[in-house]
Amino acid sequence: MIVSNGQSTFSKNIDINGFSDIGVSVNPHMEGYVLTASSICFNGQLECYAIVFCNEEGEVTSVKEYNSFPLNLKPGNFEGNAGAMIGQHGDLYFSGTKRADISTADIFLMKTDEFGDSIWMKTYPRPFGDISYSLLPYTDSTIMLYSEQSALQENDQIWLLEVDLNGNVVWEGLFGQAFNSVARQDIIKLENGDLVFSYLTCDGLLYCNMDYPYSMTVTRINANKEEVWTNTFASYEGILGGTPNSEIVPLDDNGFLVSYMRDNLDGFYPRPPILIWLDADGNVIKQYDFPDFTELRIHNLLRTSSGAIVGVGLVDLLDYDLGFGGWIFSIDQAGELLWERYIVDLDHPALLSWFNSVTETVDGNFMATGTIRTAEGNDIWLVKLDSLGCLTSDCENSFQIVSYDDLSSNNNKPTFSVFPNPLTSNILNIKEGFPSIINRQGMKVKIFNAAGTLLYSDDYSEEIRLDASYRGILFVNIFDQGGQLLHSQKIVSFN
Repeated sequence: MIVSNGQSTFSKNIDINGFSDIGVSVNPHMEGYVLTASSICFNGQLECYAIVFCNEEGEVTSVKEYNSFPLNLKPGNFEGNAGAMIGQHGDLYFSGTKRADISTADIFLMKTDEFGDSIWMKTYPRPFGDISYSLLPYTDSTIMLYSEQSALQENDQIWLLEVDLNGNVVWEGLFGQAFNSVARQDIIKLENGDLVFSYLTCDGLLYCNMDYPYSMTVTRINANKEEVWTNTFASYEGILGGTPNSEIVPLDDNGFLVSYMRDNLDGFYPRPPILIWLDADGNVIKQYDFPDFTELRIHNLLRTSSGAIVGVGLVDLLDYDLGFGGWIFSIDQAGELLWERYIVDLDHPALLSWFNSVTETVDGNFMATGTIRTAEGNDIWLVKLDSLGCLTSDCENSFQIVSYDDLSSNNNKPTFSVFPNPLTSNILNIKEGFPSIINRQGMKVKIFNAAGTLLYSDDYSEEIRLDASYRGILFVNIFDQGGQLLHSQKIVSFN
């Protein structure tokens, strides 16, 4: 545990079952926190839905893992503090997606008791693929599910589904019919009962591309489910960085703050995101651009109890030999950046981590979750930061680094990251961590299966092509010129 500005902070990784885990949401619950996660389960073959309970110190008290074998059961969205809701009586509600294959998926709603034990789970099947994003309390007796409905030969549509506390459908509505393609983003409920939701739109018939770029669209509907306004803005040039993530928060002047990520057509990373201010009628007022020095991604925005806006996501620090880390910043409602931090935990020198969501703690600090890569694979990353976003005592430094001195003095032993994990193609990559290797001559890479059978042995290379038959649990071992083991990592191959 690290003490920063008199507050207890920490950086912890949580491994559920020995396979890959990604922290999706974090919310205060009882005397601690409840997290949702996407987890590889069922002997490393399926994606499952995990509910993790932690105390205030981030120590795991219990874990519930759900699968729908042979289907994949997963959170609806990995970015944004979405998909989990605490009921008035301590019951918990979770939403996500059941997927049998890439073309068919149904959204689900599950109610559990305060310990995560399922009371019921309901699905809302429709043809083709539906993807859940979030759920939120709508009235005292209903919940609103925010999803995206797709069809093979029809337009994508935004799907709002109101259900009672037993999961029975009360009302449903479709939006975005004016566009050929839509992609759900974020939704908020205002004090007067209006809903405001953001989604990406384009005129491409089946998908968005360079000829049919994404734009941001925001719609407001009143308590009678009538559309008040829809505004489309902020064209997204290209698709180099994948589908951009957007978050929306309400402001004191009855307007809204919307985040947006853009592609960089002249470089190899997306341009830094922007923040867009809208008035109560959806008109664009102004814009804030983050400096273009590296890749930055906003995954979640939070309006704090003080009225400031805090955002978390990912920062590319490869130029600093620090890999990818967590990014957190605070900006006031007038558009002045208050502070920002780059969080790197070198206890796990694979150097790949980021934040997906954040919540404010009762003492005015922040709890963030996401993922961090360890020698065994991805774990849930749970980080508590103080009210200024600090993890370490050197709070004047934007770089908040754990165990940097310990690692840099560790006999200069090189570190590695083997990815992707899980592996879904025949290409396996190796990245050197800190410090970088100077002489690679004579180094070897050997890959074994779970039974200890040698499947692959060749000279060290940063890119390895594997045989299509290499599936299941694999162990990637890297040896120096003298045969000494430098690195061993377990991966799961769906190749």
